[in-house]
Amino acid sequence: MLLSLQAGGVGLNLIGGNHVFLLDLHWNPALELQAADRCHRVGQPRDVYIHKFVCTGTVEERILQLQTKKLELAKNVLEGCDLLLLVLFHLFYPFMFCFVVVVLLLFFCCCVVVVVFCLLVFVV
Repeated sequence: MLLSLQAGGVGLNLIGGNHVFLLDLHWNPALELQAADRCHRVGQPRDVYIHKFVCTGTVEERILQLQTKKLELAKNVLEGCDLLLLVLFHLFYPFMFCFVVVVLLLFFCCCVVVVVFCLLVFVV
């Protein structure tokens, strides 16, 4: 089956094939990864091979460099988020119990205010 990136990257699970040939590079590497993931799904009994064709001396080389930079940037951002969450967790872990108690107290106070308001409205 021969598909373009737009057709192969949307709504298809192609577990019948195990070779993906990427002939037209896209500036967004996520599209290519998504199209390749269509062959690598649950139920795929065989190894999946992804072949990317790039013509030398063309704009495709520049697109490949752009894809590499984008994938590295995304990786660095996600790793930075993991590190930030880890630091925040270790900083605020001792205070989590206090935070839970404060939230429960606020919830209880809101419930009391609602009950008093309902009593004042319906009784008086």
